[in-house]
Amino acid sequence: MDSTQKDELICYLDNIEKNIPNKNIYVGFNGHGHLRYIQATREGLLKLGIFFMKSSFSEIKYIDIDSEEKTLEWIDPESEETIDYIEIIDNIEKNVSSRKVYRQDTNSKNSWYSPLIGWIIYLVIFCILALFVIGFGTVISWVGK
Repeated sequence: MDSTQKDELICYLDNIEKNIPNKNIYVGFNGHGHLRYIQATREGLLKLGIFFMKSSFSEIKYIDIDSEEKTLEWIDPESEETIDYIEIIDNIEKNVSSRKVYRQDTNSKNSWYSPLIGWIIYLVIFCILALFVIGFGTVISWVGK
């Protein structure tokens, strides 16, 4: 394929990509046991396919796929294993809510509150033990007189 054909194809893919509504795009790479799969809306699969086609023209050996983790740990570049299946998602909100996976807000009280309570408990225990040792030492000094 010469550079003119490549440029025309990339331009064509860009035009298709512009017409995909962003609100309907969802792509998730998941693994369950030994199975690896993709969950995606139809629009998400189109966007992913366009991404793969454009990537095939790149000279870069490893191409990052944007995700929450940035690197998809379960995808081994040297692996010859394939994706086991693709699940088409019709309702993004229903799918995400059914997984019942919630991320803790890092700015919430619970993210720093729990370790703080733990440290306070350790400090109280240490103080009680220190007072016990000091009190025990005082009693021993009185008995020794």
